[in-house]
Formats: sequence, C-alpha cells, structure tokens
Amino acid sequence: MNLPLPTSSNIPPTVDGYARWNSSGHYLQTRPQTNWYTLLMATLRNDTGSNIAFITLRYDLATVMGNGINATEEIPGHRGYYSFTGATGTWIRVPQFDSPTATDTSPKVATLNLGVWPQNAFLYLLWADVNAIAATAGANQEGGYTIDNFQAAASPAQSGFPSIVSQPTAQTLGYPNQAAFSVEALGSMPLFYQWFKDGALLNGATNSTLTIHNANATQQGSYAVSVSNSFGAVLSSNAPLTVECVGATSVVITNQPSGQSLNSGGTIALTVGVSGSSPLTFQWHRDGLPIVGANSSNYVKAIAQAADSGFYSVIAGNCAGAMTSSVAFIQVIGAPYGLVGLTNHFWRYNQSGTNLGTAWKEVDYDDPSWPSGRGILAREDNAFITPLTNTVLSVTNAAGAGIVTHYFRTTFVVTNDPSLVSLMASNYIDDGAVVYVNGLEAFRYNMPAGDPSNTTTALAANPLGEGVPIVSNIPPNLTVRGTNVLAVEVHQNTSLSTDVVFGLALLGRDLPPGPPAIAVHPASRTVFEGQGLTLSVTLAAGHDSRFQWLKEGVALLSATNSTLLLTNVSFLEAGRYLLTVSNAYGMVTSSVATVNVIGGEAKLRLVEFTNAWRFNQSGPNLGTAWRAPAYDDASWESGPGVLLNSQYDGFPEPTNRVLSLTNSSGTVVTTYYFRVHFALPPGISNVVLSASNLLDDGAVFYVNGFEATRLRMNGVVTATTFAGFALTD
Repeated sequence: MNLPLPTSSNIPPTVDGYARWNSSGHYLQTRPQTNWYTLLMATLRNDTGSNIAFITLRYDLATVMGNGINATEEIPGHRGYYSFTGATGTWIRVPQFDSPTATDTSPKVATLNLGVWPQNAFLYLLWADVNAIAATAGANQEGGYTIDNFQAAASPAQSGFPSIVSQPTAQTLGYPNQAAFSVEALGSMPLFYQWFKDGALLNGATNSTLTIHNANATQQGSYAVSVSNSFGAVLSSNAPLTVECVGATSVVITNQPSGQSLNSGGTIALTVGVSGSSPLTFQWHRDGLPIVGANSSNYVKAIAQAADSGFYSVIAGNCAGAMTSSVAFIQVIGAPYGLVGLTNHFWRYNQSGTNLGTAWKEVDYDDPSWPSGRGILAREDNAFITPLTNTVLSVTNAAGAGIVTHYFRTTFVVTNDPSLVSLMASNYIDDGAVVYVNGLEAFRYNMPAGDPSNTTTALAANPLGEGVPIVSNIPPNLTVRGTNVLAVEVHQNTSLSTDVVFGLALLGRDLPPGPPAIAVHPASRTVFEGQGLTLSVTLAAGHDSRFQWLKEGVALLSATNSTLLLTNVSFLEAGRYLLTVSNAYGMVTSSVATVNVIGGEAKLRLVEFTNAWRFNQSGPNLGTAWRAPAYDDASWESGPGVLLNSQYDGFPEPTNRVLSLTNSSGTVVTTYYFRVHFALPPGISNVVLSASNLLDDGAVFYVNGFEATRLRMNGVVTATTFAGFALTD
C-alpha cells in the first residue's frame, strides 16, 4: 500500500538515509519529503510439521517505473524486516535485504536464526521502498522495487549437541567502519554463545552476533565463538579481522573533560582535546553507557535536569587505536522548591517572656497550648515588613514588662533522602535569633555564644537594618526523612525594644547522588577491660553508602554500619580503627581512632619498672632547671630500670643498670637525678596518677616541673641534702 506524507513538494529527497521502523507510529519512515512509501508484507505459516530453527530467504530484486520499465533509483532506500507477531517493537531488521546503492538489483539471500518457529505459527516479512511514487510522468519520478523468484527454505530445529551451520567470515575494512561477525547454530535450546579474540574471552560478547563499532588496528585478530547447551559445546572456525591502517599515529588525549556543577535548566558542556591521525571518531558515555548521537569532540546538553547527573567520559579513536578519557562528574542540582513559605506557613509561638529552658526546642515538646499564626510574625512599622505581616506580636507581656525573647515552632517534611537535599533558609530577624532543627542548633544570627535564656539579648540592634534578609544553609545531617521540627528563638537587643520581626522561608533543592563525605570522624577512646564503647561517623553526604570498619587494616566481619559497637572489651580489641564509606560514586576513609584498653586493675601503666631513664650520677647541684619538660638531658647517661647499687638480692624486679656510689673524683654521690617521658592516650581525662617505687633512701617526684610528692625528704632540697633516715635493704 502507498502512504503519502505531504510535508514538502521537493522531489527527490535532499538527504540520504535508509528506512527506520517507527515503533510508536507503526510505520517505516525516512526523509518525509512528500514521497510515497511502498510497503510489501508477506505472511508465512509453518506447515512443515515440526519446529523451525532457521529459514533461508532468497529473491531477485529489480527496480521499475510505474509502466513496468526498469529504472534507476535516484536515492537508495530499501530495507527488510521480520516479526513473529507484527506487534509494535517486535520487527527485526534483516541487513542482507538492504539496497546499498541506487542501481542495486542484485539477488538477495539471508538466513534468519529464529530460535524456535513453532508449528502452525506465523512469520511476517516486511519490505519498504522509502522513495517510490505511483506516477510515471516527469523527469524526477522514482521507480519502485520488484521482488521476484521468492524462495524460502526452512531448517528444522535440531535436538541434542549444538552444531554450527554457518561460520563467522573473515573481514577486511577501512576506518571508520563496523565489523560484524555472526554464527548460526542448531541444537537443543537454549543455546549459549561466547566470543573469543585470539583465544582470549571477550567479556559481554554472549550473542550470536558480535559487532565492533569503529574497528581499529588494535582490534585486529582472529575471532571465534563457542556455542553450547546442556549437551556440550562446539567452537567455530577462526574469522580474521583486518583493519587497513598504514602510517597512522595513535590517538592521544591532550585535554581531559572537566566536571561541572550546574543548576537545573543549565547547559552541560564537555569537550576533549586529542591528537592523532584522521579520521577521528568519538563516542561519549554517561555512567558507562553510550549516549546516542554524541559523536564529536564536544558534548552539549541544553536544559539539563537532575536526571542528567552522572559520570561522563569519551572514547576517542582512529584506525591505529582508541583511548578513553578520564571521568568527569556532572552534578545537576534540581530547581528549588518551598518547604516553609514566608507568608503562608503557620507557626506556634510563645510571647510570655518567661524562660522556657531548652525543652521547648525538642521534637516531642507539647506546644498545642501556644497560639498559632501565619508568617510573617512581627510588630513593625517598616515599609517593607508591614505589608507582609500576617500575625501581630506583642513586645510586652501581661505584666507590662518588655519581652526579650519570643519562641516559635513549626514542622516541615523532607520526602527524599536528606543527604540529597540542600536546605536554605531566608530569614527576616529583629534583632537576633538561634535556629534549631530537631532539637539541634542549625545556625545563629547576631547572638552571643553559649546557651541563651529568656533574658539573653542580641549583640546589636539589627546590624543589617530593617527588611534585609539573612540567608543561611541548614546542615543536612540535622534532618530526617519525614517530619522535621523547626524551632526558633528571637531575641531583642534590649527589653525596651518597641519592635520585633520573625519571618522564615525554607527552600529545598534536590541534589544528584555523589561520593560520600564525612562530617564527623570517629574519636579515639580509652576504656577499662570489660566495658563497652561505640565508634561512629556522621556523613555530610553519601547516597546509598556502604560501610566497612577495619582494625589494623583488616576488615571486621559484619561491621558494616556507620556505628561500631564493642561490648565487654579485652586487650584483643585494643588497636587502631577506621571506617571506609563508599557508594557508586566514590569512596572516603575516616581518620584513625585508637582504642586503648586498661587492664584488670583499672590502671593504665604509663611507666614500667623497665622503662629507659636518663640519669645523672656526677654529684653536682643541678638547681631547679633540670625538672622542666624542655630541659635538654641528651648528655645524661641512659639505661633501663631497675637502676641501683645494692648487695640485697630480694628486689621484685631485676637490676638492669648498676649505679656508681662515687663520682669520677672519688666523691660519694649524695643525690642522683632521673628523668623519663610518658604520654597519656587520647580520650583520657580526670586522671589520678599513682606510683609504685623502689628507692633508697629518700626522693622528691616532679611532674612537668612541679613537685608531685616526696618521701623522707624535708625542707629545701639541694645536691647535698640527705634523706630523713636511712632504709635497711
């Protein structure tokens, strides 16, 4: 039948191209230039008495004018398709039926791999001549095609081991061209295919056809395919691929594409710089998938939306090879939307002037007794604020006293993953304010540090002036998916203030997924043996993140949450911990948290008897400087404890260094000086130090230059000061 498309009287068409099946419009289309489309459909029924796996179709092709005279096609445009049902989206093109030139009248033959064509089922064949017209008069008239001597030969479906009935064939081509290998096989279904190049398996090449787009010299080699089923496997013959490429230099990427962050509706603009012999080809990819039509060194996408976010790269190639660019992350931020309106949102408010403490800002605080009003809530004569005021506030309470602090509460709903939502608050404040989300402070304006009370005044009288908005972002880690509580306390600069203003608009903007980011890292901990501890991180961003805790670089089994809970710890749990956080867009590693476990006596041994000490046994008076932490003792002798000189052999610790009783001059040494360094582990506070000593006869102990304690020593101590009494070993 003939289907006219009356869009132009320009004959013949000015743009070359083959026909395409339009699956939504249910027609074959190309160059809609007022040309007639000739469609021919043949219906075949399987009457062979068995299922059919392959069918070979043959026919002679000719072109004729409407009066039956052979003619030359002005523009080639002939294609064929087949379908089991004829339904939308089921038509499969038969490349062997294409008419590649305007004068093509060659015989056509194609073997279709049907898998299983059941008995008595139909098979539909469809041919299209995209530029045939019915009239015969005029110099520009175009002939139609004729199909003659049509033959169809069927191969019944084979059961058992697979066998190859059509081998892949060798190909030689220039650049850029597409290499296509195919195999036809029989055997019990289903059949499985795996292609190889020079004996190496090709990942993902698991169809009966193998297509190599823009084949280049690096892809030359011998291709073969294995066909298998439940009975066994068979390997095809080798099909060599040769790409003609003489003297070409390989592609080198000289400028990589750069990532972008843009708002919804903006334009994605990516470019790559390359060197190498022409012709060059390009194929841009998003998240690993090719972008249709993105085949130049530049990629531009106007009116980008959040769904266009992703990882972009480009493959640049020529006949000598191909090179893939680095990945550019494109982040398209969605258009803002309102969560809390400035003038159409209702707030609960308290203007009693009393001190509400801290409970009023919590999620579960009971506020139904508070009055409700629509923003803006104010008492103000400013020309900008007054028309926007929907709820008039008081500046004095029932007793006539000036109100320093007004309290406000409302809720808003976040429907998406909070880590993928950016929140921005635009505020009108007179004079200062502290804003809380779900009980936690989000930001403050013109307020002193610390927890405010009802009498805390703002730092200044509205330093920005009346009617000027204050804009601030809300940290995403404060919000939850679902209902959130927003609480605000507005403070005046003085109890004598005659105006007050509070207005807040909260805007949300959906962010595209991106790599995770850690806002709060795990902290080091020191605990006693038998206690428990928790290590945790807080994410600033990270959609669909996965977690893995490691100890000393080794992954912990089942430790796959943002929080790590250790119970009844022993010395086995002591060590260095960190967390890796990853998603499809990247990975981040936390800082190291050290876990110290104090032993059964609930004491952390900071200095052992066997520690190495610096000591001075020369006998002079060193004054007081030697006690200071910064004192340079590098010239002193060094040795491990216990350090002594005694005939007694009943000490509980071994003697590791024998001290001298006299100095180099033969003078008896009265005073020995010792120094050692120790460090408290991270996380330790409120420490009580105790010492267990072996000493003879007296001693004074200093910590960081200050006297800590003394034993059997009185008064001012110098190098000649004796102990209060002598000890017996």
